[in-house]
Amino acid sequence: MIDVNAIYEPADLAEAVRLLGEQTDAMVICGGSDMLIQNREGRYRDKAYVSVRHLPELRGIRETPDGRLMIGAASSFTEIMESEAVQRICPLLAKAVSQVGAVQIRNIGTIGGNLCNAVPSADSACAVLVHEAKLHIAGAKGVRVVPVKDFYRGGGKTAVARDEVLTAIEIGPEAAAGYSGHYTKYAMRKAMDIATVGFGILLKLSPDKRQIADVRVAYASLAPRPVRGFKLEAALRGMTVGSEIVDVIHQTCLSDVNPREGRRVSKNFKEKIVREVVKRAVNDVIVAQGGNHVYGS
Repeated sequence: MIDVNAIYEPADLAEAVRLLGEQTDAMVICGGSDMLIQNREGRYRDKAYVSVRHLPELRGIRETPDGRLMIGAASSFTEIMESEAVQRICPLLAKAVSQVGAVQIRNIGTIGGNLCNAVPSADSACAVLVHEAKLHIAGAKGVRVVPVKDFYRGGGKTAVARDEVLTAIEIGPEAAAGYSGHYTKYAMRKAMDIATVGFGILLKLSPDKRQIADVRVAYASLAPRPVRGFKLEAALRGMTVGSEIVDVIHQTCLSDVNPREGRRVSKNFKEKIVREVVKRAVNDVIVAQGGNHVYGS
């Protein structure tokens, strides 16, 4: 049974913001694939829900004249996967959201909800982090833009206040141009499971394919929130393409995260999986860039 005080369906963003300000117990809901389950489990009961699912300001995926990709926060995972612009500009994001749940979940689940839910295992988060996206957030005072590095405020917390709405995810043209990317989701099952380890990477080699010119990485399910791997990035950036990269990964890839003992997976097992996932992903993107294998064959 779903237990709510009221459900409001505003006609536009301005009305949604007004309702959130007036109804002090109100919460934003979009696809509902997470919140309604949590409601049935006893959370978010006796609340008013403000549905932003069909707000025109939160819909659509478009490329601006200056090459920025604007993804409406109410865009479903399926819409993102099938978007020509997303596949062309940031295929890593399309790959990441294709691994969310099953078809039914991808049809109703939205990228805005996935980010605002702020769970450590969010598949879209790694892609948004490595693309250094900007999050557009609307409130009573207007729209503010928050870099994704400042978006997550701890376990289950984001920069979006209770009376605000995440409206769009902006990815700049410089974020992925010339890079190769990969997202790996390791889970106990191939479908309908959350990530035991999630890892996203964007990497660019030097013109002669002999050095790592730049790299950005992010982890899911390995900290209270999705995180960038700044220490691993710093260790890899500028390295000559060779087997030494594998040694650096082995020594450094756990520096930015804190795998913990879990009911399903031990800390030791997680650490082994992280090292293997990162080695394979780095090798794959180096090869995709035209470099030599550094791990496996």
